[in-house]
Amino acid sequence: MIRVEDLKLLNNSKIEYLKKIGIDCKDNEIVSEILEDKACFFKMQKLDAINVLKYIGLQETKINEVYTKLISIDEFYYLVKGGCIKPDDKSLIIKYKMYDNDIFKKESLKGEKTKELTIYKENIFERIFNKIKKLFSK
Repeated sequence: MIRVEDLKLLNNSKIEYLKKIGIDCKDNEIVSEILEDKACFFKMQKLDAINVLKYIGLQETKINEVYTKLISIDEFYYLVKGGCIKPDDKSLIIKYKMYDNDIFKKESLKGEKTKELTIYKENIFERIFNKIKKLFSK
């Protein structure tokens, strides 16, 4: 999975390359400042984010795929857990709902019936085989 750290590395490499061949790298230096914020893709519009990825030098065919991964719910929770994003931050354009971590610690849910588990001594294939055998023996 591509993260902002990987994009920083790509962008810094491109800056060094552009400096070596004598081409202006002002845009990539601006992109470098943007990438300092690990949550930057959650704080910008899609078109701006695509332009940032183009300046970094990603292939046109991979830009949408990379953008989707950068704003995925997994990446959001990773950044929240790392303290880079606060879920109630007003500057976030892309947000995901935060869930209660204690949902699985509750012993029973109020107002809902619980079903008992059936424990079988034989595995599913043996049960199917025995049912087919019983069907043909009749």
